[in-house]
Amino acid sequence: MQGKTYQYIAEQVASVKPSAVGHTIRGHRLPVTCVGVSRDEKHAFSGGKDSLVCMYDVETSKALQKWKGDKAGKTGHTGHVLSLAVSDDGKFLATGGRDSLINVWDLRSQTLVDALKGHRDAVCGLQFQMGTHRLYSASRDRTVKLWNVDDMGYMETLYGHALPITGIDVLRRERAVSVGEDRTLRVWKIAEESQLILRGHGGSIDAVCMLDEQQFFSGSQDGSLC
Repeated sequence: MQGKTYQYIAEQVASVKPSAVGHTIRGHRLPVTCVGVSRDEKHAFSGGKDSLVCMYDVETSKALQKWKGDKAGKTGHTGHVLSLAVSDDGKFLATGGRDSLINVWDLRSQTLVDALKGHRDAVCGLQFQMGTHRLYSASRDRTVKLWNVDDMGYMETLYGHALPITGIDVLRRERAVSVGEDRTLRVWKIAEESQLILRGHGGSIDAVCMLDEQQFFSGSQDGSLC
């Protein structure tokens, strides 16, 4: 694709033997769809198709809390949990679900604070801007939304993707990167109210990770990593 850069990483990839795995943490009855770790690396989080959100102690591998959804949506998600993000200060956990909701949990009291409503389809990606409580969400409704979790308020909606969005990432600047089934990677420059569109993959782009504000990886169903 135009604008693509290549950087040397390694000559070979070493496989990891099962014996090298430090801990196996169990807590879900159905497949796990998303995981996350707090900035201090003390706590891990997971969400699954069983509508369960779990919090673990990384050192002991013990489950500290499990939030189980119900049909009414009063205690959690009503369907699959598809995405999650932890704020840098460890205060908030945000989870996105097939029910189109973003649940915000206060990790100090380990309670559900509020549900952010606005997406019209499953929420497939969540990310806190580093050092803030500004939350970015990506959905199958083809939009990216910005939220201020401090006041549980909606801020802005970003339009551009022609098909469902599958992933999103953001670092410290007001600049997010999203990918989707339309085979595009979009760099959103929030302050400038503009977006940069990159193409090159031959299939749906399902994963993205920012290395810094200028470089990022994307993984596609075409089997390639850019």
